[in-house]
Amino acid sequence: MSSNACSLTAPAQPGVARLVQLLPARGVSRTFNYVDHFAFWRVVGWLRKRHLGLSMYALVRRFLPGWTIREGGIELLRPSKIAIERYRFRGTRIPTPWSGIPTS
Repeated sequence: MSSNACSLTAPAQPGVARLVQLLPARGVSRTFNYVDHFAFWRVVGWLRKRHLGLSMYALVRRFLPGWTIREGGIELLRPSKIAIERYRFRGTRIPTPWSGIPTS
């Protein structure tokens, strides 16, 4: 993959992975699975288009070791692999803006 393809596989913003973890909505993991599947196969399609003569076996062996898309330390963000942290009710343990410490 070229350096231009590396920029496509990097997350759009550095905080994307943390934002993905904090989303509380139901059904989010299914949506992330869909986005992961779509992005992965879109990049594989770009590779197949760029290397027309290669079979899928050769393409996977050369460019997708372990079925991961990475280049020079940059890896495609896989939303389905990120654990989703659901909202937990904290009641009175939520810190108030007027005190620096949580109330108990």
